[in-house]
Amino acid sequence: MNAPDRVTIATIRRPRGNKGELAATPLTDHRDRFQSLTRVFLAGKPVPLEKAWWHGEDLVLKFGGIDSISAAEPLAGLDVEIPREERVPLAPGQYYLSDLMGCEVFDGGPQSGVSIGKVSGWEELPGQTVIEAGDVEFPYRLITAVDLEHKQITVELPEGLRELNRE
Repeated sequence: MNAPDRVTIATIRRPRGNKGELAATPLTDHRDRFQSLTRVFLAGKPVPLEKAWWHGEDLVLKFGGIDSISAAEPLAGLDVEIPREERVPLAPGQYYLSDLMGCEVFDGGPQSGVSIGKVSGWEELPGQTVIEAGDVEFPYRLITAVDLEHKQITVELPEGLRELNRE
């Protein structure tokens, strides 16, 4: 689990090659961001990133001081983290899912008084992202407004969705 001031942008899967390179799964839509990084965090410790490149769909990472398969093997399964403030800026109206955590969700808006609960997680499924709040799961596309300053989200749930989630 990452520190609150860092975000995970990839997960290391396995060594790749015999010079300490590692294959990783990217966890960002901004694939080009890896080439500009010079330092990341692994297991909470800063590590120099010497090089990052793509081999087909695989992200390949080469860290400073990791120069053999035996040095790379213990890194399998670790998350690659960066400081939160180094995230790629988003366009207006776009939000990082991690920023929605803990926001109070209101069906119809905060003035309606119908709170669903706080965002506790999400799941990325083929074709859509599902948000978890209270005892309800709903598609991200049902969000009509986000107020990060007040930690509030407005959704328009279709009739019967809350009951369906309880079954």
